[in-house]
Amino acid sequence: IHSLVDNEPARYCSIGLWNDISVRVLTLPDLTQITKEIIGGSILPRSTLFYRSEGVNYLLVGMGDGRLFSFLFSKETGELFEKKQNFLSNRPLHLYTFRSSSGSNHVFAASDRPSVISSDNRKLIFSNLIDRNIDFVSPFNAEAFPGSFAMYCDGQLTIGTFEADQRLQMRKIDIGNGANDERKGDVIGEAPRRICHSVTLEAFFVITCKYLNNGSQVHFCKVLDDKTFEVIHEFEFEPIETATCIAIFPHRNTDYVIVGSSEISPHENDAKRGYVHLFKFADRKLIHLHKTVRTPVCQLCVSEDTIFVGARGGMTSIKLVNGGGDDPQLDVETKAVGMVMVLSVDSLQNFVLSADAMRSVSLFSHNSAEKSLDELARDYRPLCMTAAKFRDNNTILGAENNSNIFTLVRNPEESEEKRRKLEMVGQFHVGSIINRFQTGSLPKNPTEESGARHSVVFATVSGMIGLVAQLSDEEYAFYHRLQSELDSHIRGIGGFSHQRWRGCDFDFQQVPTANFVDGDLVELFLDLKVEAKEKIAASLGTSVSDLTQKIEELSSSLH
Repeated sequence: IHSLVDNEPARYCSIGLWNDISVRVLTLPDLTQITKEIIGGSILPRSTLFYRSEGVNYLLVGMGDGRLFSFLFSKETGELFEKKQNFLSNRPLHLYTFRSSSGSNHVFAASDRPSVISSDNRKLIFSNLIDRNIDFVSPFNAEAFPGSFAMYCDGQLTIGTFEADQRLQMRKIDIGNGANDERKGDVIGEAPRRICHSVTLEAFFVITCKYLNNGSQVHFCKVLDDKTFEVIHEFEFEPIETATCIAIFPHRNTDYVIVGSSEISPHENDAKRGYVHLFKFADRKLIHLHKTVRTPVCQLCVSEDTIFVGARGGMTSIKLVNGGGDDPQLDVETKAVGMVMVLSVDSLQNFVLSADAMRSVSLFSHNSAEKSLDELARDYRPLCMTAAKFRDNNTILGAENNSNIFTLVRNPEESEEKRRKLEMVGQFHVGSIINRFQTGSLPKNPTEESGARHSVVFATVSGMIGLVAQLSDEEYAFYHRLQSELDSHIRGIGGFSHQRWRGCDFDFQQVPTANFVDGDLVELFLDLKVEAKEKIAASLGTSVSDLTQKIEELSSSLH
């Protein structure tokens, strides 16, 4: 039972029922039901709370699995509408209200990952706390502690306040020097370069580079426990060998570690040699089994039973074969040549693509029975690629060194000549060089809607993390119109229009952005003044509330 307005008798109470997994609103004092909302599923509601902020009334429902459902609540009719879902933790949520020192109301969600819920521009904001596993919370307002709250956890009582400054909390893991490293006094620093994870082995495998006072570098492959982040073991590469890429290769119920490298001799400027190393992790040690390939390795891609290696001059496919004992060894299957330096490799079913440092993107067909890699199509423009990723068999997402992202398509129904050419159908200027694509999503627990968008996460050299997601034709048409309207209301830094900023310069030609929607620009609608929102909504033939809900639902499904 909770009053929405201070100094006003409570008129409603909310209850969560376990028999039909629902939340209901009852009137007080006669307990007459006026609203019933089925949540569904098998997880029980554990806490309900009315919350009012910025003149908006909410009903919040904390679930047993850490989900939070929020509803807009009509104080006049008692109805619930605009149901939304957020994932806050992995354990039951308990909700409490408190007032900050500034006089604003907030909600504390106690769990293994406690959060403070507040409202900004009539939008719920979730801020994670540094402390973990908070069991109970109570408002605590005393002369010595105004606008505070008391928290209980593991037999300890803590009194604190909520800071408006919302920051992303990060934990740094010290990879340190090896326990038996005799060069500790000569080490300037050590930096991680690549990382991969094995669920089966419960470990992270990290390539690191140790910088020494004499100007040299030493590379390692370190094994970290994926729960404690303790460095379990490390493998040191040869002094002239640089580890460039790493991947996990499942083979016969065992996860093997594959590492690519290149060698640069002291009297050489460029790498002339390189290897693909095969490791297994057993008895808490990283054991080197075999190495092959004699050219500098840039990138690895693991398919179901094949390792595709991007290297100087071309691409190589490798299989694991019986090495004569209990452990397998690497065996070169076939090669594709005619490239300068393959910086990115990806595979989908029997298709393989390569992104070259000077010759753009090539699409290959892989046949294990015939041990062949046959080129099907390529982009004939001289693009300096940095990354590429399959969207489907005939659609490729690419990134090049002018900070542009683009899509290429191949039409298998066309003539033989046209089938051999990858056509660019969309382009967008990101503003930072992308060095990696990875299929996945930003939400920890993606919804069915976010999964249906086939999103790809990308990382850039400046440290930015972004997302490319798929829109339906109808959605694209709508958000493209919204983007055009926003461009007339929001001016970029330096007065650049959105169209000019997102246009692409490919060295040999400049083209406007096409078939991409800028999610950052779309979300700026939520921060506009009411008058601007009303003008934009009217031009799109909708209401401000409907447009806001549409944008928030898209946003919450993506990040």
